[in-house]
Amino acid sequence: MKITDLKVSDPIYVPFTPMTDAINTIPAAMAYMFLDVLTDEGISGVSITYGGSLTKALIEDTLKPLVVGEDPLNSERIWEKMYWATLQYGRRGAAISAISTVDIAIWDLKGKIFN
Repeated sequence: MKITDLKVSDPIYVPFTPMTDAINTIPAAMAYMFLDVLTDEGISGVSITYGGSLTKALIEDTLKPLVVGEDPLNSERIWEKMYWATLQYGRRGAAISAISTVDIAIWDLKGKIFN
């Protein structure tokens, strides 16, 4: 079995009551996206992430070429490839969020494979 594609939805904006304190203000809407990891056997894994166009770009432009063609059962290898490929983005923030989104979808896929 091989991973054939990663499909990221457009952001879905969910409104909520803004929160503030003396220093910070959290906006009145959060952007959520869904990720589908597709395989050549028709099984897919799903995850959800918050974030906008940066997270989507990281997944589609940086991580997708590394993941497509890999065996989803070898999630440790896939994680290592993604981790080292994003070294220039730092070890926090959008890069780690994008890696986590793909990793969660791969684990969901593995769960479906093993029922």
